[in-house]
Amino acid sequence: MRSDHHASDTNLQLLVPDNHLPLTVSARPTFFWYVSNTTLPVRFTLVEPGVAEPLLDRSFIVKRPGIVQLTLPSDIPGLALGKEYRWTVSLVCNKERPSENIYAYSSIKRVAITPKLAQTLAGVGTEQQKRSLVYARSGIWYDALNRSYIGYKANPQGKVPRWYFSKLLNQVGMPTVSDQQLQQPNTISNQ
Repeated sequence: MRSDHHASDTNLQLLVPDNHLPLTVSARPTFFWYVSNTTLPVRFTLVEPGVAEPLLDRSFIVKRPGIVQLTLPSDIPGLALGKEYRWTVSLVCNKERPSENIYAYSSIKRVAITPKLAQTLAGVGTEQQKRSLVYARSGIWYDALNRSYIGYKANPQGKVPRWYFSKLLNQVGMPTVSDQQLQQPNTISNQ
Protein backbone atom coordinates (compact mmCIF):
# COMPACT_ATOMS: atom_id res chain seq x y z
CA MET A 1 0.00 0.00 0.00
CA ARG A 2 2.85 2.39 0.70
CA SER A 3 5.98 2.75 -1.37
CA ASP A 4 8.85 4.81 -0.02
CA HIS A 5 11.84 5.59 -2.19
CA HIS A 6 15.25 6.91 -1.30
CA ALA A 7 17.82 8.47 -3.58
CA SER A 8 21.37 9.04 -2.42
CA ASP A 9 20.44 12.21 -0.52
CA THR A 10 16.64 12.32 -0.80
CA ASN A 11 14.07 10.57 1.36
CA LEU A 12 10.35 10.63 0.53
CA GLN A 13 7.94 8.99 2.95
CA LEU A 14 4.17 9.14 3.11
CA LEU A 15 2.89 9.38 6.67
CA VAL A 16 0.46 6.48 6.44
CA PRO A 17 0.38 2.94 7.82
CA ASP A 18 1.28 0.17 5.41
CA ASN A 19 -0.47 -2.68 7.21
CA HIS A 20 -4.06 -1.63 6.51
CA LEU A 21 -6.15 0.68 4.32
CA PRO A 22 -5.96 4.18 5.84
CA LEU A 23 -9.40 5.74 6.39
CA THR A 24 -10.89 9.21 6.72
CA VAL A 25 -14.31 10.61 7.60
CA SER A 26 -13.52 13.90 5.86
CA ALA A 27 -14.55 14.80 2.33
CA ARG A 28 -11.46 17.06 2.27
CA PRO A 29 -8.75 15.23 4.18
CA THR A 30 -5.24 16.45 4.83
CA PHE A 31 -2.39 14.39 3.37
CA PHE A 32 1.00 14.34 5.10
CA TRP A 33 4.41 13.23 3.90
CA TYR A 34 8.05 13.80 4.73
CA VAL A 35 10.73 14.89 2.30
CA SER A 36 14.39 15.41 3.09
CA ASN A 37 16.59 17.97 1.39
CA THR A 38 15.49 18.40 -2.19
CA THR A 39 15.26 21.10 -4.81
CA LEU A 40 13.28 18.84 -7.11
CA PRO A 41 9.74 19.79 -8.15
CA VAL A 42 7.06 17.83 -6.30
CA ARG A 43 3.92 16.47 -7.93
CA PHE A 44 0.84 15.35 -5.98
CA THR A 45 -1.87 13.33 -7.72
CA LEU A 46 -5.11 11.90 -6.40
CA VAL A 47 -6.98 9.43 -8.58
CA GLU A 48 -10.13 7.40 -8.34
CA PRO A 49 -9.55 3.88 -9.68
CA GLY A 50 -11.19 3.39 -13.06
CA VAL A 51 -11.34 7.12 -13.79
CA ALA A 52 -8.85 8.39 -16.38
CA GLU A 53 -8.67 12.01 -15.23
CA PRO A 54 -7.01 12.65 -11.83
CA LEU A 55 -9.20 14.27 -9.20
CA LEU A 56 -6.21 16.45 -8.30
CA ASP A 57 -2.86 16.94 -10.03
CA ARG A 58 -0.65 19.69 -8.54
CA SER A 59 3.02 20.53 -8.92
CA PHE A 60 4.99 22.74 -6.54
CA ILE A 61 8.36 23.30 -4.88
CA VAL A 62 8.98 22.29 -1.26
CA LYS A 63 10.85 25.13 0.45
CA ARG A 64 12.62 23.16 3.18
CA PRO A 65 13.06 19.58 4.38
CA GLY A 66 10.43 18.21 6.72
CA ILE A 67 6.76 17.42 6.87
CA VAL A 68 4.57 18.54 3.98
CA GLN A 69 0.81 18.80 4.25
CA LEU A 70 -1.85 19.29 1.62
CA THR A 71 -5.58 19.56 2.31
CA LEU A 72 -7.90 18.61 -0.53
CA PRO A 73 -8.96 21.99 -1.94
CA SER A 74 -12.53 23.23 -2.21
CA ASP A 75 -12.33 23.79 -5.99
CA ILE A 76 -12.62 20.05 -6.69
CA PRO A 77 -15.20 17.47 -5.60
CA GLY A 78 -14.67 16.00 -2.14
CA LEU A 79 -14.06 12.32 -1.52
CA ALA A 80 -17.20 10.22 -1.88
CA LEU A 81 -18.33 7.95 0.94
CA GLY A 82 -17.29 4.34 0.50
CA LYS A 83 -14.84 4.98 -2.34
CA GLU A 84 -11.16 4.17 -2.29
CA TYR A 85 -8.69 6.56 -3.92
CA ARG A 86 -4.96 6.41 -4.62
CA TRP A 87 -2.60 9.31 -4.01
CA THR A 88 0.96 9.67 -5.19
CA VAL A 89 3.74 12.09 -4.36
CA SER A 90 6.55 12.26 -6.92
CA LEU A 91 9.86 14.08 -6.85
CA VAL A 92 10.33 14.96 -10.50
CA CYS A 93 13.91 13.99 -11.36
CA ASN A 94 13.39 13.92 -15.11
CA LYS A 95 10.28 15.30 -16.84
CA GLU A 96 11.15 13.38 -20.00
CA ARG A 97 11.56 10.04 -18.19
CA PRO A 98 8.95 9.68 -15.43
CA SER A 99 10.35 6.23 -14.59
CA GLU A 100 13.35 8.02 -13.06
CA ASN A 101 11.17 9.97 -10.62
CA ILE A 102 11.24 9.22 -6.91
CA TYR A 103 7.69 8.43 -5.84
CA ALA A 104 5.53 7.07 -3.04
CA TYR A 105 1.85 6.14 -3.12
CA SER A 106 -0.91 5.02 -0.82
CA SER A 107 -4.66 4.66 -0.68
CA ILE A 108 -7.39 6.47 1.18
CA LYS A 109 -11.02 5.55 1.72
CA ARG A 110 -13.73 7.80 3.09
CA VAL A 111 -16.09 6.17 5.56
CA ALA A 112 -19.15 7.46 7.36
CA ILE A 113 -19.03 8.51 10.98
CA THR A 114 -20.90 5.83 12.90
CA PRO A 115 -23.38 6.89 15.59
CA LYS A 116 -21.03 5.46 18.23
CA LEU A 117 -18.06 7.45 16.87
CA ALA A 118 -20.17 10.64 16.70
CA GLN A 119 -21.25 10.12 20.32
CA THR A 120 -17.66 9.52 21.47
CA LEU A 121 -16.41 12.61 19.61
CA ALA A 122 -19.19 14.71 21.16
CA GLY A 123 -18.12 13.45 24.58
CA VAL A 124 -14.51 14.64 24.20
CA GLY A 125 -15.43 18.11 22.95
CA THR A 126 -13.08 20.16 20.81
CA GLU A 127 -9.73 19.22 22.39
CA GLN A 128 -7.70 18.07 19.39
CA GLN A 129 -5.51 15.44 21.11
CA LYS A 130 -8.57 13.71 22.57
CA ARG A 131 -10.31 13.77 19.20
CA SER A 132 -7.16 12.38 17.60
CA LEU A 133 -7.11 9.51 20.07
CA VAL A 134 -10.76 8.69 19.35
CA TYR A 135 -10.06 8.61 15.62
CA ALA A 136 -6.92 6.49 16.10
CA ARG A 137 -8.79 3.94 18.22
CA SER A 138 -11.43 3.75 15.47
CA GLY A 139 -8.86 3.18 12.72
CA ILE A 140 -9.49 6.59 11.14
CA TRP A 141 -5.81 7.34 10.37
CA TYR A 142 -5.95 10.56 8.34
CA ASP A 143 -8.15 12.35 10.86
CA ALA A 144 -6.13 11.03 13.82
CA LEU A 145 -2.90 12.41 12.36
CA ASN A 146 -4.44 15.72 11.31
CA ARG A 147 -6.14 16.34 14.69
CA SER A 148 -2.94 15.42 16.51
CA TYR A 149 -0.97 17.83 14.35
CA ILE A 150 -3.50 20.63 14.93
CA GLY A 151 -3.22 19.97 18.68
CA TYR A 152 0.56 20.07 18.50
CA LYS A 153 0.55 23.34 16.52
CA ALA A 154 -1.78 24.92 19.10
CA ASN A 155 0.62 24.00 21.93
CA PRO A 156 4.09 23.20 20.51
CA GLN A 157 5.72 23.54 23.94
CA GLY A 158 3.33 21.05 25.53
CA LYS A 159 4.85 17.66 26.27
CA VAL A 160 1.68 15.64 25.63
CA PRO A 161 0.86 17.05 22.14
CA ARG A 162 4.50 16.64 21.01
CA TRP A 163 4.73 13.13 22.46
CA TYR A 164 1.44 11.99 20.92
CA PHE A 165 2.20 13.38 17.46
CA SER A 166 5.64 11.75 17.59
CA LYS A 167 4.03 8.47 18.64
CA LEU A 168 1.78 8.54 15.56
CA LEU A 169 4.79 9.29 13.35
CA ASN A 170 6.66 6.36 14.90
CA GLN A 171 3.76 4.06 13.99
CA VAL A 172 4.48 4.70 10.32
CA GLY A 173 8.25 4.33 10.67
CA MET A 174 8.96 8.04 10.57
CA PRO A 175 12.41 9.01 11.76
CA THR A 176 12.79 11.69 14.40
CA VAL A 177 11.61 15.05 13.14
CA SER A 178 13.04 18.25 14.61
CA ASP A 179 10.84 20.75 16.42
CA GLN A 180 11.66 23.29 13.71
CA GLN A 181 10.40 20.93 11.00
CA LEU A 182 7.21 20.32 12.98
CA GLN A 183 6.58 23.98 13.76
CA GLN A 184 7.20 25.15 10.21
CA PRO A 185 5.50 22.62 7.95
CA ASN A 186 5.49 22.94 4.20
CA THR A 187 1.82 23.75 3.72
CA ILE A 188 0.74 23.55 0.11
CA SER A 189 -1.52 26.37 -0.99
CA ASN A 190 -4.88 25.30 -2.36
CA GLN A 191 -4.85 27.79 -5.19
